[in-house]
Amino acid sequence: MINLIVIIVFLIFLSAFTSSLEAAFFSLSTLEMKEIERKDKKRAELIKKMMNSSELFLISVLFYNNFTNVSIGYYTSRLAGIIKVAPVCENWILITITLTMTLIVIVFAEYIPKLYAIKFNKRLSIDTSVLAYFMFVLFYPFAFLISKILGFSGKNTKQNEYTVSEYKTIIELNKSKGIINYKEARFIKNFLTFSKLSVGEVMTPRAKIVYLTPDMTYDEVVKIIKSEYYSRYPVIRDSSVIGIFYVKTLTAYDNTKEFHIADFLMNPIFVTKTSSAYKLLNRFEKQHMHMAIVLGEYGEIAGLVTMEDILEEVVGDIKDEFDIFDDDKIKKSRNKYLEISGSVELDRLSDILNIDLTKEDIDTLNGLLIMKLGRLPKKGDKIRYKGFEFTVNSVEERVANKIYVRKI
Repeated sequence: MINLIVIIVFLIFLSAFTSSLEAAFFSLSTLEMKEIERKDKKRAELIKKMMNSSELFLISVLFYNNFTNVSIGYYTSRLAGIIKVAPVCENWILITITLTMTLIVIVFAEYIPKLYAIKFNKRLSIDTSVLAYFMFVLFYPFAFLISKILGFSGKNTKQNEYTVSEYKTIIELNKSKGIINYKEARFIKNFLTFSKLSVGEVMTPRAKIVYLTPDMTYDEVVKIIKSEYYSRYPVIRDSSVIGIFYVKTLTAYDNTKEFHIADFLMNPIFVTKTSSAYKLLNRFEKQHMHMAIVLGEYGEIAGLVTMEDILEEVVGDIKDEFDIFDDDKIKKSRNKYLEISGSVELDRLSDILNIDLTKEDIDTLNGLLIMKLGRLPKKGDKIRYKGFEFTVNSVEERVANKIYVRKI
């Protein structure tokens, strides 16, 4: 009986080992394989050989695992037959032992080993690669024959390309090591997801559109241009866009009395909110246009989108000849301080300080101060965050309106 128990325990360990092999090797990502290569090139080569024939390797592992589990069942039934009980209880003993052993195999030979293997897949793959390769080579002829019978190719079915999430992990690692800075990291991340960006995600909604009407006089148009500083304006009549007005057309126009906007309009591009921003950018380039009108599902005006809006999603804020730098919010002070208003946006401040200050549900520096302090800021409050010291120098109406920032 003791010999049978020892054999069963050994088989449970063997089953757990083969289960962990399957989970460890097949959960390895491209990035994790690169890390294994850096640690141990020889063992990485063995792993590559197995994963280049992943179907054959899987057949081999499953054979060993199933053979072991069948053997556990066989020796368990033998163990049940040895136990001396009353004839009436023999069936109950067999059922009890079988159910108990099944539970043990599921938990200790399948579930726990696979969870452990996935969590420590790199370490386990390196440590077991030699033994796994030996087992693979030993069963290779039979695995090859089975794959041909079943019509499998026997080759690697896993993708070798990095996924977007893996690329983002690489970017974060390089940023933490100082190889790339915050702006460069953000640029690469934005570029990776650019192809999936929709027009609706970058457009200016209808409520915020600054537009002209066809009945406006020359002076009225100039007044709007001077106050808004855009280079292009949609012209709307009866809730419909009839064209795009380019400010540069006014530079050579001197007949202000006979001015009619309709004489200067360009045909607009119409797109939907679900349109690809990437494809629209190509369309802008081909048609030499910079603005498109976004329509809703019923053909109504939903917003507008410009080439600048799309490009800013990748490269960050772009300044053109009409943009004004807001000196009231950010000023250079003495002693290498920056004097910053609490209302400055975290995106903008991140660009200036070259660090990532962005937080979910927080838009401004004042909001960041409230989050870190746990209360409304007061004059003299100081916080240290991501290598910078923020000192509240002035508070107005419970809002920090003057904050000194210096690098620690």
